[in-house]
Amino acid sequence: METGAHALHHHAPERSLRRGLLHGLSALVVLAGLVLAALPARAQVFDSNAPFAFLYDLDTETVLYAHDADAPFAPASLTKLMTAEIVFGFLDENAVSEETLFRVTEDTWRRGGAPAGTATMFAEVNSDVSVGDLLSGLVVQLANDAALTLADGFDGSEEAFARRMTARASELGLTQTRFTNATGFPEPEGATTTVRDMVRLAIHVIRT
Repeated sequence: METGAHALHHHAPERSLRRGLLHGLSALVVLAGLVLAALPARAQVFDSNAPFAFLYDLDTETVLYAHDADAPFAPASLTKLMTAEIVFGFLDENAVSEETLFRVTEDTWRRGGAPAGTATMFAEVNSDVSVGDLLSGLVVQLANDAALTLADGFDGSEEAFARRMTARASELGLTQTRFTNATGFPEPEGATTTVRDMVRLAIHVIRT
């Protein structure tokens, strides 16, 4: 998917949606303890007790601080950053619009909706929800029912969508990243990433 090349072709509502969701996307990065910041050149050297850290200056494209940046860990809710990137790609290609409706299945409702007791947008079982609303729920509320509904809607199953996510990660140069689902739920055959890869992904989403 080539997101940047299509930037001039977005309709105004899609541009508005993307601007509004950038705050939520940044929050996903903060959740994992990652920091993207532009610090003054005179910033003092510091250390951190975080198990992984990566501080990057977007303006000068300079790594300011790194600690175990290539150590593997489970991405958890940061998975939703890639889920959102995939959805943005479909919007770029006009494969769907914000108004396209996807069905919330009973399986999705039970695993990611109100009965699950996890982060949810409380979509009703067997309801049809627009891609725009699902994307907002995914990014703003970290909604698992939104992630599962988007995965089913685009690829027919979460497993197929996860394969798409991993392939997209490879295209973006995230060489140490593998996804097994669209939510970040832990699985025996677990997903993996690094803070360096997640910062690369966040930078890509912010810039495109």
